Amino acid sequence: MSCLLSTASVGNQASEREGRHNRLHILAAGLDMDERVAGILTEHRVIFERAGQLMVVLSPEKHSRILALLRQVLNEAERRAVSVFTGDGSQFPVLRLLDEWWRVHETGWFARALSEDRFVTWFQPIVDTSAQRIVGHECLIRLFFGRSYSGAEILDAAWVRDEVNAFDSQARRLSIRSAAGQSRDGVYFVNFLPSSIYNPELCLKNTVQCLGESGLRPENIVFEVVESELVRDQVHLQNVIDFFRQNGFRVALDDFGTRADSMQLLRNLRPDYIKIDRALTQGVENPLYGATIRRLSELCDRMGVTFIAKGVEHRQTVENLWLLGVETMQGYLFGRPAPHISVPPDELLSLARALEPGCRVAALASAGAREA
Repeated sequence: MSCLLSTASVGNQASEREGRHNRLHILAAGLDMDERVAGILTEHRVIFERAGQLMVVLSPEKHSRILALLRQVLNEAERRAVSVFTGDGSQFPVLRLLDEWWRVHETGWFARALSEDRFVTWFQPIVDTSAQRIVGHECLIRLFFGRSYSGAEILDAAWVRDEVNAFDSQARRLSIRSAAGQSRDGVYFVNFLPSSIYNPELCLKNTVQCLGESGLRPENIVFEVVESELVRDQVHLQNVIDFFRQNGFRVALDDFGTRADSMQLLRNLRPDYIKIDRALTQGVENPLYGATIRRLSELCDRMGVTFIAKGVEHRQTVENLWLLGVETMQGYLFGRPAPHISVPPDELLSLARALEPGCRVAALASAGAREA
């Protein structure tokens, strides 16, 4: 039985049914919620019909307006009892909770940017403070599409829309092409999500092909595991790392050091680089954080792994990291992400002067005196 709450004609209803492939379906958990949602639709003159437990919306309004209405009227607990999907229901619909669907709706910009290839690569320098030189750049994906979107916003939207695999693949190839357009002699850290690579030989085929077309060599690229501390399937990650190494690439683990088993993870995976979590860097004066950094730094030295401290923003942080044996760093003190690879900015040149042997010895002696 249809619940027609406006004076729409039979002809209009027939036209609506022709567009059933894009129909909005609402499923409420439980009889009470079913009646509650039906009452809201009725009160606001939304045209719908019953299809078993589903309410199939026939009104010509945009889905977003109808769901915005439900989100406004229902409280949080009630919204968790309402699911929606679009389509004709004949295949396997993606059923989402009301709030989840709304997040998909709000990230429509991501789908457009992905289909129109709107993402760009920016570069942030990685600095060897001992040699006083830039040793590489991290490739960071950015989007300027109506407004500026951060890397975290982009990745969150990819997860929300279940488009992580497509995005990660596009981002890897974009980073390689963009890096080749800067310099073919540099070292570039290219981010990837292990969960997006179910079979390295298949999933990374286009990435390897893109590298060959770019003119870069495998030794120019360091593939960087995003959120390595969240990796649960170490066997899978090891398979991915093995594939990269077999093809001549190096590997880095990002956001490292906060897990209780970080030391064991380092021994098992044996990356070429680790980047410690910025929380450790910025909390370096905390004795616990400092001890963690020192232990990881010493283990890296023994294993031949390059240790990189992220999130360095102040000279005092540099000095504290020196005392813990860390000399390779990345952060705003050395350069912010930019659309082109950088030459040493004023901040880095100023820091280089402070790194001259006499100044550095004095700094370390002063720090040692404070410890004593």
